[in-house]
Amino acid sequence: MASSSRQQAQMDAMQSMASMTNTLHGLFGTYELLEFRNLSGQLSRRSIDIHFSRYQADCSQDLVEFQRVLKSFGEKMALDRPPELETHWEHFYERSIGCVGILKDWLTQAYRQALDENASTLTEQHWQPYAPSVSKCLQMAAEAIEGEKALQFESGELTLLRQKLGLSGVSSSVLPTDNSSVGLTNAQKRKYKPGVRQPHRDVIGET
Repeated sequence: MASSSRQQAQMDAMQSMASMTNTLHGLFGTYELLEFRNLSGQLSRRSIDIHFSRYQADCSQDLVEFQRVLKSFGEKMALDRPPELETHWEHFYERSIGCVGILKDWLTQAYRQALDENASTLTEQHWQPYAPSVSKCLQMAAEAIEGEKALQFESGELTLLRQKLGLSGVSSSVLPTDNSSVGLTNAQKRKYKPGVRQPHRDVIGET
């Protein structure tokens, strides 16, 4: 990774290029890109984070979608019998850490092996040799979890921000609401000029 000053110079050059060409620039990559977004206030103000997150094992909807992805991959394979990959979803999730990109690369290698053998379908014998090792998965999972944490809201950061802005001792209750008339004089409350009758219905007839 380049030094901080060099990174700043590179991002300044990209910002100038974007301004001169009036073209939106996008950077795609791993969580290491997060180091670039806060190099300066100008860069932070002009950039937007778009997180393509992995499927989470603690989210039931994510697991359903992950199995659908596996089924879709199997149906796209030009084999006599489409493999039922979704029945092995837990193993595929374990060795891909829930990342579709890793899963796709893994299955692509297995699919090529099956085609070379003229196999009628894709089996465990085809995908198991290309599965990422446990040690690799541990490293990838650690980096992914660390990157996900960097994108999460931290209450401690909010406290620090309020302190820097001088808001640490200010309560929102001190601000008047829209319906509050605290501090208004009678003249400020009056809606009509002196001597002008307020509109109302006059009483007709005897009471």
